[in-house]
Amino acid sequence: MKSVRIAAAICWIWVIGANILSISFQNAQNFKEFVLFPWWFCALPLVVVAGAWFRPVPPPRGRVEMAIDRIFGQGCWRQFLATLRPQLMFATMAFSIVAANLVRGLVAGTYVLPIPVVGFFACGGIAFVIAFLIRQSRERA
Repeated sequence: MKSVRIAAAICWIWVIGANILSISFQNAQNFKEFVLFPWWFCALPLVVVAGAWFRPVPPPRGRVEMAIDRIFGQGCWRQFLATLRPQLMFATMAFSIVAANLVRGLVAGTYVLPIPVVGFFACGGIAFVIAFLIRQSRERA
């Protein structure tokens, strides 16, 4: 299914590109309140790891999956998710936010996101990579 690959590529470009553009053109004053962002908040991405660890593989069928399969054919939704690899997409998004903030700081001299928020996205990216690896190891077993 070539259309599944195209749809997944569009999702990747949209999610990652929109976040890079957002950080690139964001006003640095918008995040001024987040300077006091608590560091313990950086541990919240561990919820993603816990979800990957405790959630059954494959997850139960939901309404969206049943609707998509009814419209486009049986198994289309699972094939789309297998092609999309959402954990890697969100990890790439989080790392691209960190990178865009760093590049903007080096080029323009103004960082958009405060250090704790950058730490949150960096930890989130790591958590999504770990979640992906957990899911991959469970699918192989």
